[in-house]
Amino acid sequence: AKVFGLVGAFSYGLYLIHQPYVIWLGLRIRPLSAWSFLLIFVVTLMVLSAWGILLEKSTNALVNKLVPSKKDE
Repeated sequence: AKVFGLVGAFSYGLYLIHQPYVIWLGLRIRPLSAWSFLLIFVVTLMVLSAWGILLEKSTNALVNKLVPSKKDE
């Protein structure tokens, strides 16, 4: 259950940034073997996940700084 919570916490950021990268990469790796495709897919998934987490955390921090919550007032 904790894994699903972690995935859910960062999935929106990943969703927002994935499409241009997937299209660009998909056009380039189509002629490769299945093993090469799998390796590139796994590495790309890890990089985009890290990028999505970084984007989501920094965006949330900026929003929290600019728009204080009602608890802080």
